[in-house]
Amino acid sequence: MRLAKKWLFPLLTCLVVLGSVALPRRISEARDAKQLGQIHTEDLAEEDLPVYEPPSLMDRLELYARWCTPSETIPSFQSPAILYDEDPGQCENLVRQALERLAQAEVIPSHFLSSTLTITSLNRILLWDPAVSAGRQEPMEFWSVMADLGDGSFWMRLDGESGLPLTWSLYDPNMARWLPYKDPQALPSLAERYFALLDLEAAEVGASGDTALWERHFSTADTGITYEISFNATMLNIQVTWDTTGPISNFDHSSGFDR
Repeated sequence: MRLAKKWLFPLLTCLVVLGSVALPRRISEARDAKQLGQIHTEDLAEEDLPVYEPPSLMDRLELYARWCTPSETIPSFQSPAILYDEDPGQCENLVRQALERLAQAEVIPSHFLSSTLTITSLNRILLWDPAVSAGRQEPMEFWSVMADLGDGSFWMRLDGESGLPLTWSLYDPNMARWLPYKDPQALPSLAERYFALLDLEAAEVGASGDTALWERHFSTADTGITYEISFNATMLNIQVTWDTTGPISNFDHSSGFDR
């Protein structure tokens, strides 16, 4: 009996030590198994949720202008429009809507709307912003269109989101009847109406000499987006480019016009 008591205390002490080491671990494992076996939900405040903001027209126009400038590489993909093969009428409606907007803005005369429209080429263009991971963004869509329009023809690039013509090139043998190229106010007035259609704030830059009658350059406020608009007796060109020197911060509203 006395021998049993002698070994009982050391044995109990050993068991307590072993229990203090193993028991917390067992309790933790059991707690983890219980928690991981359940679906946990947590209410988040609305302001804590990430909000997706699609690119604005200015964002899309800026990316397109950068893509048109050879000094920068913009990830892109081009292909003939499958839509044109499947439903020519839908493609024609897309182009006619752009023509109607140009006519409503008085960039082109309304008689073009009654002309015979024949689409000769329609291509889809997808652009990705190189500053954003490709997996985190949807490509920006644009359309390149070539078409015959009665006696004339045109080429345009449309923004896929808004349907607005970002660039425009028109051949019309009778253009001098509605756009007198010797009128010093003809081109600035047309440019003002065109920028109003795109809801862009723009000012003329670098206009001087006789060439200013039929060729003008415009810059949008606080961006690197620039436009070159030129015309003669039969041709009208409205083209967008990207100023690689950077945006014009000191925007002179008095040098042209703005909205």
